[in-house]
Amino acid sequence: MVTLLGHGSALYWGAWYELRNTKLSNWNHMSKGYTQARLCEEIKRNLSQIIEFEARDPLLKTALPTIMTVRLSPDARYAKVYIALDCPETDKEVAMKAFRHNQGFFRSALAQKMSLRYIPELSFVLDETLEWATRLEYLLRIDDSETPTN
Repeated sequence: MVTLLGHGSALYWGAWYELRNTKLSNWNHMSKGYTQARLCEEIKRNLSQIIEFEARDPLLKTALPTIMTVRLSPDARYAKVYIALDCPETDKEVAMKAFRHNQGFFRSALAQKMSLRYIPELSFVLDETLEWATRLEYLLRIDDSETPTN
């Protein structure tokens, strides 16, 4: 006689609990990371559109900002927005002050575009990755030109 494991069986629930705690918990973490990465990209895309089409501050337009990346806190309540600016060094601080001054506008405009329970609190950070990369490339070119070829 074959016994099927029904929903009331202790063995069924024990196996289910075991499976849930080993494999499904790992899947949960992967989907949470994927969801957070997707949310970061969505915030980045919407903020880019807001800066380009809706922001009225002339300092933001003349600085030619590029949103490089968005980093969210684990609970998605806070977001750091890394921005690269294509303007002279003296204008970068002025542009970053303008971003910090208008962060309430950006948050409310983001709330109109996205349907989230909590819109993250935005903090803008100057991203100097491009400057470092061009400086490093320049130094490597100088080093290559100074080394004698035999």
